[in-house]
Amino acid sequence: MEKPTRAEQKFAKAAMSELDKMNGKKKIPRVYLSIQSSVSEQMEAVEIPPYVVQYLKFLLENMAEGKAVQVSPIEAELTTQEAADLLGVSRPFLVKLLEQGKIPFKKVGAHRRVSLEDLLLYEHAQKAIREKQLNFIASQAQDLNIGYEL
Repeated sequence: MEKPTRAEQKFAKAAMSELDKMNGKKKIPRVYLSIQSSVSEQMEAVEIPPYVVQYLKFLLENMAEGKAVQVSPIEAELTTQEAADLLGVSRPFLVKLLEQGKIPFKKVGAHRRVSLEDLLLYEHAQKAIREKQLNFIASQAQDLNIGYEL
């Protein structure tokens, strides 16, 4: 996985802008991906499912921000190191979460495996908890008139 270059970031921003123009339309019945062959220099159009546009937009948004992106099936199983990297925590901390039962896992031999779906559910729940706590703190700060606005 490599981060996009500055040129690729600029290209992604331009492509995202074009997708945003289409996004205003209620429903896109058909989507075609145009590919120019370097051999024949002829444009080929391939029909793709309309929902793929959401994934393409996500990919372009992240590329435009200079982030590396990885696409994995939701059924994927991750090693503890891969899971820790995805959450942005250390592997020992992740193992602690697994052993505490906060994230389900299974053992393959002596190795732990974490389902991507379970990991994303945990991450989503943690994000919701953080947001709720931050809103509470901001609300208290506003009630005490210490300069924070909601």
